[in-house]
Amino acid sequence: MKITAILALATAALAAEQVEWCKPGTYRCSWDASGWEVCGAGYQWVYAGSCGAGQVCKYWAASQSPYCVPPWYQFS
Repeated sequence: MKITAILALATAALAAEQVEWCKPGTYRCSWDASGWEVCGAGYQWVYAGSCGAGQVCKYWAASQSPYCVPPWYQFS
């Protein structure tokens, strides 16, 4: 019975912690587009910087990089 309870708790803890793996050295915009993140050596996303006032982060696939630009900006 104790083993079942321990396994249930361990499973719940693992499910609650959703880790998103990535390729080290890659970049992306943060979830709210207020800045950008870089994938660290531990294969996890790490905060890298914030965009300035009046700017949002947009990812340009052609360069595989995020850029802080005005909200209306479109890559061509």
